[in-house]
Amino acid sequence: MKKASHEIVSVARSLNLSEVPEVDEMMRQFYGDNLKDPSTIKSIFCTNIGYVGLTAPMKEVEGGGYVPDFHYRYLSEDIPNGLCLVKEIASLLDKATPTIDMLICWAQEHLGKSYMSSTGQLNGKDAHTLISIQQSQLDYSL
Repeated sequence: MKKASHEIVSVARSLNLSEVPEVDEMMRQFYGDNLKDPSTIKSIFCTNIGYVGLTAPMKEVEGGGYVPDFHYRYLSEDIPNGLCLVKEIASLLDKATPTIDMLICWAQEHLGKSYMSSTGQLNGKDAHTLISIQQSQLDYSL
């Protein structure tokens, strides 16, 4: 998570968005006293009072037991509408995002989607479903 955070902040800084913090700092600012141990990213997520009672979405499988529900919004929305958008912006800036690329590849495999091809470009068969700066009417000149 720290490596992905660094990549996101690097992209933001390339756009002169210096106020975008690393994920751990953002969590400390947002949750403050609700964090029993704010010393690491792991402890922030594990000791956040705001997360008490939240569980990982699971699905029961035939024969008993459970597996993660990979189609829950944490992946099915956050990957195409979050990391893929950061990836597109980074590509426009010619910035490498190896950790984000790895996360997109892992997630798309579990989602049964193909946003990013083996070339590292967002041109897989499902890329047309992504929010795209290049296909919008916005002036995205950098």
